[in-house]
Amino acid sequence: MAVYHRVSANLLPADAVTVRVRRAGTGTAARVSWVPRDAAHVPNNQELPVEEALARAEAVRAEQGFERVAVAIDEPELWQAGWGRLADDSASREPYGLLDGVRPTGDRPLSEDEIFDLAIDQERERDA
Repeated sequence: MAVYHRVSANLLPADAVTVRVRRAGTGTAARVSWVPRDAAHVPNNQELPVEEALARAEAVRAEQGFERVAVAIDEPELWQAGWGRLADDSASREPYGLLDGVRPTGDRPLSEDEIFDLAIDQERERDA
């Protein structure tokens, strides 16, 4: 089963192809978007059934080398289990968030030393 990463509806992550799911009449619809990496591969913003949008996003992810497929959905109750699992990982990808979360690229929590090192690095970047 595919796992999709839930992101804020007003976010377009640079490392992901984003599927924006919304209510459309009595059902749902979606649009696929991403930060273009070249002029030949830009989103067309066409509204699609969610299943087609997810398939398109996976194809773009593989073709363009994006890290993941993200889902922006304002009404989580619209999500259907048959589409895959919707993982809420927004806190682990925030630039300034909780530092005791999970690394975006792994499942292991950060150690106390790693948390300290990250905090020091962030402070140095702010002061630069």
